[in-house]
Amino acid sequence: MESKILFFINYLATIKRASKNTLECYKRDLEAMKEFFYSQGIVELDKVTATSINSYILYMEKQGKSPATIARCISSIKTFFRCMINNGYVKREPTENVNVPEVEKEKTRSKTISKAEVRKLVESIDDNDDMALRDKAMIELLYDAELKVTQIINIKVEDINLDYNYVTIHGSKKDKTVPFGWSVNKALNTYINLGRDKFLKGNEDEGFLFMNCFGKQMTRQGFWKIFKKCIDNAKLEGITTHSLHK
Repeated sequence: MESKILFFINYLATIKRASKNTLECYKRDLEAMKEFFYSQGIVELDKVTATSINSYILYMEKQGKSPATIARCISSIKTFFRCMINNGYVKREPTENVNVPEVEKEKTRSKTISKAEVRKLVESIDDNDDMALRDKAMIELLYDAELKVTQIINIKVEDINLDYNYVTIHGSKKDKTVPFGWSVNKALNTYINLGRDKFLKGNEDEGFLFMNCFGKQMTRQGFWKIFKKCIDNAKLEGITTHSLHK
């Protein structure tokens, strides 16, 4: 199993050109999986079954892992086994019929803005050009995931998981996974697939999810300017970014 994990990581690095952060994330998830299976006497990939995976999920739950973290780990395992199937190392995908824990989160909303007002804010961006797609995705993600402006502008494309609806936020000491809803998924999907690349304009892609008109990382000042314009267009008074989250 160890050699297959090394093969997979090398495949991601050389063929898929995955980033260092992505490689480390996959390696961490798969090493944890391997250690659990080894402890259960499972050392060969073709011995891993849906029952084995479900046992691993139960183990992670008992360890206090969040549903979002478990979903991310299972996503890593799924990708790993698809690669193994494609390269002839295994014949079936053991996670195919596994039920991944539903990602839920408790939200404590600010009383200063309602969902209807947030919808009005988003709908005030009535154009469908590249900047509008970006701005809608930024505001929806800011509200639904209860992120700070600094966190929003530091997100990279690789931090977004649209299969399981979560974003990885990198902290100074540790990372955390933050789930978001399907309306955010739709806004992000549209922006990433139809709008983001147009901001590059031939510049080197630094990987940031939200960029300014010059294809560079969005700044705090740039975000504030966009947000204020949206507030003015929506004719909402007394609203700041702090109104969108606790």
